[in-house]
Amino acid sequence: MAKKPGLRRSLAVRVTRQLMRLSGVCTSRLALPAGALIVAPNHLSLWDGPLVACLTDRPVLFGVDPDYLCRQPWRFVLLFLVKLGFGDVVPLDADRPFAWRRLAAALHRGEAICVFPEGAIARGGQLLPIRPGVARLARMMKTPVLPVRIERAEQPRIAVVAGAQIDPSHPDLADLLTASLQQSARIGTETFDASGRPGGLDRWIRTFGRK
Repeated sequence: MAKKPGLRRSLAVRVTRQLMRLSGVCTSRLALPAGALIVAPNHLSLWDGPLVACLTDRPVLFGVDPDYLCRQPWRFVLLFLVKLGFGDVVPLDADRPFAWRRLAAALHRGEAICVFPEGAIARGGQLLPIRPGVARLARMMKTPVLPVRIERAEQPRIAVVAGAQIDPSHPDLADLLTASLQQSARIGTETFDASGRPGGLDRWIRTFGRK
């Protein structure tokens, strides 16, 4: 009997998280709320998408640079993660309206999607200007946005910090998203995880920052 996708994904997620925890790479976890949701992380490297996919507790549809999805060797890693049931990917750029329609359809079904709002990798580590696509999609689909900050650290090497959800009707959604992605990196700044509880970097420091 074939293994169900949900069970297959559950096993793959548990194994991957355990390997990352034991290796000291990352001990974070993203507990996403139920319902339609736009996950909006900053973008530091090619590993950001797979990292978010490994840390979430539900499948996510990722908007991916078409160059990496269709032409680069990196695409084999993405397709392997799709086979494991971590989520799905769709090539996303301004010239592909079909991809945005597919993201909108996923939100209409109550699913979670992930779009990197900077639209490119920030090679220097500083947040790039936020592009308007996430805010437009959130308003069109009346879907909240969850800022997620990916941070390099010493122990664990990578911390993933969820901010407070942003209401899609907020007139300054893009500015709030930018502020959240920037502020969550500051020591002593309180953030909130996907359930609305205080958490983020403050909790990470208390839990993993002890010498």
